[in-house]
Amino acid sequence: MKPIDSLRAVISRHRVSISRHVAERAAALSAPVDAATVTARIDAEIAAGQERAGKFFSFIGSPRNEFSPGRFNEHMKNDAFAFFASFDPERVREMALEKVGPTGLTGEERAKRLAYAEAALAEAEIAEELALRELDALVGAHEPRRLDAKPPILLAPLAELQAAKPAKMIAFSKKAG
Repeated sequence: MKPIDSLRAVISRHRVSISRHVAERAAALSAPVDAATVTARIDAEIAAGQERAGKFFSFIGSPRNEFSPGRFNEHMKNDAFAFFASFDPERVREMALEKVGPTGLTGEERAKRLAYAEAALAEAEIAEELALRELDALVGAHEPRRLDAKPPILLAPLAELQAAKPAKMIAFSKKAG
């Protein structure tokens, strides 16, 4: 295989890797949260609703402490959740939790997955740019970059990119080439 074709194959593999890491990052960002986090959020919303409901009921009556269905309906229309959260908080919690899936990511798990995906993505993007610069030198022209390539990587001096290149990327390039 010619050196140019070999480099293009390496670049293609880096781009596949980049796509995979972008998908991993998106999956971590969009993964559902764990049941404990959802439960805590629901409980906080119910508590906030109960607090609002105390004010809600204090405004229902007229100045002569007469019940006003019109005012009640108006308040109900504006914040029905507060009414239900104060009227039957356990049922509101139960109904909300029925919709929660059995699995999800804790904040710590999400952060770990994002950190891994971001680091692997940066590594793949640096490796791609190094291979592209080598190809540029061989071809004598500027090869096209991805539209979503990161400007800091594109504009980084060669020495900085090479210093950031881990040993396993060097092995990957040699193995692929």
